[in-house]
Amino acid sequence: MTQAVLATRTAALLRLVASSPAPLGLSEIARESGIPKATCIRILRALVEEDLLEIDPDTRRYRVSFALTALMADRVRADGSIELLRRELDRLRAATHETAGIDLLIGDDVVVVLQVEGPQLISQTGKPVPRRLPLLRSSTGKAFLTWHNDPSIAAAAVAALSPTERSRVAEEQATNRQRGYAVAFEELDPAAAAIAAPVLVHDAVICTVWIGGPSFRMTPEEIPVLATHVVESANRLAILLRTGQVSLDDLPSAPMKEVS
Repeated sequence: MTQAVLATRTAALLRLVASSPAPLGLSEIARESGIPKATCIRILRALVEEDLLEIDPDTRRYRVSFALTALMADRVRADGSIELLRRELDRLRAATHETAGIDLLIGDDVVVVLQVEGPQLISQTGKPVPRRLPLLRSSTGKAFLTWHNDPSIAAAAVAALSPTERSRVAEEQATNRQRGYAVAFEELDPAAAAIAAPVLVHDAVICTVWIGGPSFRMTPEEIPVLATHVVESANRLAILLRTGQVSLDDLPSAPMKEVS
């Protein structure tokens, strides 16, 4: 195979995967492109190694990489930031098999502003976006209280608590800082659990990213494993925000529904 033919086929496979609304498997790619499967797999492996494509380790299906999407974010349509944020949530959902979202702190309100439903729709189904969450009983509220630079927010949140409850909250925040994430287990819902991590830019928490699902799946034993994916996602979002590749300006700015 000449270099020109190889380049043409590489471009054809990249274009095919990029234009597909869903990830594609090797057989689909070979069939749609008309390129032999053995040649396809060599090209696809090279594109994955160059971080232009990603392969799902479970389904073995290919899609455009996060890195390439980020690189082209400023060249896509006007809602490129939201599309890129949603792509990161898709990645987090795929890694954890749970609903994933991004929250903002607007005034004293924690607001869910972006959410992708998990593949196993239990517990999170049908909840509106945007919506409000309580600071003390949600994982994302706990994350804001732990990492926010304004101590008055945390002070106001715990003002009505007893000394014993305030001590418990302080201990939980110390644990959160040590491990890098916050957890709400059967607090908002007796059958649900959630994990949230702060997205920190220059030591300021800009937003939080989270996953949520039923507590029979998100057990105390599973939470540390799942949390590694949430923290990784928070770090990736921090890079995008710090470099200006995404903006939160187009996300909803006012809460509409409240979850008590």
